[in-house]
Amino acid sequence: MKKKILCLVISFIILITLASCESNTTMSGPDSAVPDAFTAACNMNSGGYVNYLNGKYYYTDAEHNDGLYMSDSDGKNAVCIDNCTDATLTHITVSETAVYYLKRTKLDTPLEFTDASVAYSVVFEGQICKFCDGKVTVLSEENVVSYALSKDYIFYSTADRKVYRMKHDGTEKTAIIDSTYPNICASENKLYTHMGEGVCSTDFDGKNRLIVRAYHFELAASESAVYFISAGDCSLNKMSLDGETIRKVISAPIRSFTVYNGRLVYEKMDTNEIVIADMDGSNPKVVCTGESPIALNGYLFYLDNGVIRAADI
Repeated sequence: MKKKILCLVISFIILITLASCESNTTMSGPDSAVPDAFTAACNMNSGGYVNYLNGKYYYTDAEHNDGLYMSDSDGKNAVCIDNCTDATLTHITVSETAVYYLKRTKLDTPLEFTDASVAYSVVFEGQICKFCDGKVTVLSEENVVSYALSKDYIFYSTADRKVYRMKHDGTEKTAIIDSTYPNICASENKLYTHMGEGVCSTDFDGKNRLIVRAYHFELAASESAVYFISAGDCSLNKMSLDGETIRKVISAPIRSFTVYNGRLVYEKMDTNEIVIADMDGSNPKVVCTGESPIALNGYLFYLDNGVIRAADI
């Protein structure tokens, strides 16, 4: 089995290179708890290429997508825990005790789906995998497009536009929504899915649905608001939970966003600048150039031409 060392160089910018290094420096910063649901949803929208749990980093080779790696927080003792050279590995997230990720294998023949409102193709076969106690387990049997974790459940959308709920160990699986689109995220007590040109919020059993017109690419929900990237102009918007109020937070087209130490971080689409600002979009400041910001373990991670970097800002 292949090994790759996660090299952490501590400075204002922490370079994480997925290659062999002769020396490593201990990574400072908090041994933080699992991110809150809002931050976790933002990080998943950015691809979920790195995560952290119990003193270990879990990450993919962002350039080659050839496996899931685990290293100590100082970058030493790196091992490949799931070698998937024939698949693409994305969307790493964590519970208090386990690591989850999505493994996608390209289909030889795309699947074609048509219903009354939409026709679409599916080119990957997706599986939710769990790493716990040194063992990888496949939890899903269906073709999974996206998924989200709550404290007690895993929710996932499938290629045939259903949403399922199951326990973290894969048991008690049940379908709770029978017609939706791939985007899905969970707050502390609500599930959000993409339905046509709207956002649908439901209880965790699929009941008490509220659909609000908000045509979007990505969304993440806090306990007080829903943030989404508009599919019209790629602006970042903030919507009240009842859908009555929608306010544009960032007018410039953006590709992804997250929350870092109580502030908003986003990637500008036209310049690939990563900007930090107040949650209302005021006081913006360019941090660096890169892609797909992720807030994790007290650091801001991002991609720089396939290399994972992190900034302590």
